[in-house]
Amino acid sequence: MMKSILALIDSSIYAKHVCDLALWAAKSMQTTIRLLHVLDKSEKEISLPDTQ
Repeated sequence: MMKSILALIDSSIYAKHVCDLALWAAKSMQTTIRLLHVLDKSEKEISLPDTQ
């Protein structure tokens, strides 16, 4: 089983710190990082196509 670090980030002031810590942990564990950037609905209005 391949280990990977999942770092969840958003547009907050903490995102860079989360990335820095994820990078440090990945180097220590000799593994990869996966980033998931989460958008708040208020940041970017989400529009879905009409499905009929």
